[in-house]
This record gives sequence, structure tokens and C-alpha cells, in this order.
Amino acid sequence: MPPVSTPMGAGILDAAAATYAATQDIGDEEAELLVNRVAITQLTGAAGDELLYKIEVPSGTRSLNLRSYGGSGNVSLYVSYDTAPTSTVYDRKSAKPGNSEAVVYTNPAAGTYYVCLVGEQAFANVSVLGIYQ
Repeated sequence: MPPVSTPMGAGILDAAAATYAATQDIGDEEAELLVNRVAITQLTGAAGDELLYKIEVPSGTRSLNLRSYGGSGNVSLYVSYDTAPTSTVYDRKSAKPGNSEAVVYTNPAAGTYYVCLVGEQAFANVSVLGIYQ
């Protein structure tokens, strides 16, 4: 080990801030919770914007229906189980022209499903909805 007085590079200017940043999770905290049968409405964004949601699906669920609808522009849905999807890494997607997108699971596994709504073009007043039964 070098002596304490030996410089080892640029160093850390704010150790408290560095420690705080290093201990923060960078996971699904950004995902807004979808409540069964309760739409999140008036979503607006630019082309390339990604809005992340999650829904907790209980055991014994027969179907899971994840949808976007309404408004103007063009969005796509990307869905993954247990991890946040992106427009390049996902389990399932719906990418039709417009905002009426749907991803449906039959007998889904219990757990957390993540939905990434991506603006293919600028969009306004879009709704996202998750329904399980």
C-alpha cells in the first residue's frame, strides 16, 4: 500500500455526496404503480420519452391486460416480468400505429410486471391501464 501522502488521481471532492450516490438503488423506484382497473390519464411526452409503470399481480390470476389508449400521437408498450423493460429488451410488446396498444397474458405468474410506454412520436392525453382477474 502506498504512503498516505502519495497522490492517487483526481480524488473525490465531496465524499458525503459520493457515498450517498453509491448507496442509492437505481431500480424500479421510478416506476409508477398501476392499480388494478384504475387508469393513469393525461400522459404527455415527446418522441423518445419513456414512462415506466408497474403492476403487482396476485397468484391465481387468470388474465392480465395492459393497455394504452386515447389522446393523440403514437406510443408503443413494452412489458417485462420482474425487471424494467426498454424498447430493446422486453418480454412482450405492442407497437401499432397510434395509441391503442395492448399486451395480454393468460394465466400470468404472480409478481411484478413492468410496462414501459414509449413515445414513437410526440403524444398527448394518453391513458395507460392494467387489468387483472
